[in-house]
Amino acid sequence: MRGRSQLAFIAAGLTLAWGLLGLLNPLLVVRIVGLEVVEPRGLSEARALFGAVFVLMGAIMLWAASVRSAPRAYLRLPGLLIAGEAAGRLASIVIDGVVSPLNFVFLVAELLIGVLALLAGYGPEPTRPSAAPDRDDDRPDPLRAYRG
Repeated sequence: MRGRSQLAFIAAGLTLAWGLLGLLNPLLVVRIVGLEVVEPRGLSEARALFGAVFVLMGAIMLWAASVRSAPRAYLRLPGLLIAGEAAGRLASIVIDGVVSPLNFVFLVAELLIGVLALLAGYGPEPTRPSAAPDRDDDRPDPLRAYRG
């Protein structure tokens, strides 16, 4: 389990870092990805998509890696979304011919984060603490002598 947690923390950290950059400096992020903001509405879109969505995915992965009883699906879903982003980028490279070093860097980063989150999210589901046992069972009550 320890190795899976480390994978999840790495994926969460990279996702959170990208999201925080998009949230705090959306103009830099759109410049990095090759987009242009032509009106304020575009800035809101960049801050929401590249910022808030990635911060939320990273926070979900961070929570799922930190809480022992968190269902593994909370790691798998963000991993699938980011792997899907990589698939879309690969399709653009093949179909549109968008071959550039930065595009390959993003492809590798998305594949890395997606695979890390997916690897961390598979395996046995964590066990949940069971509820307190009922006293109607057949076990002896150790305090019975004191209760009278």
